[in-house]
Amino acid sequence: MPAKATVPVITHPPPTTTVRRNAELEDYASCLLNDSQLAEMAADGEFPSDY
Repeated sequence: MPAKATVPVITHPPPTTTVRRNAELEDYASCLLNDSQLAEMAADGEFPSDY
């Protein structure tokens, strides 16, 4: 009977996930422009870098 070849097993730790609190997501969303704000800025031709 021929010898069986062994296959090395390489394990990796599970990927880390970041849990965000709802308050953090709401803070982030409050900084985003909505469609009407973006349309208004486009109409004015003004896109300040601090938005």
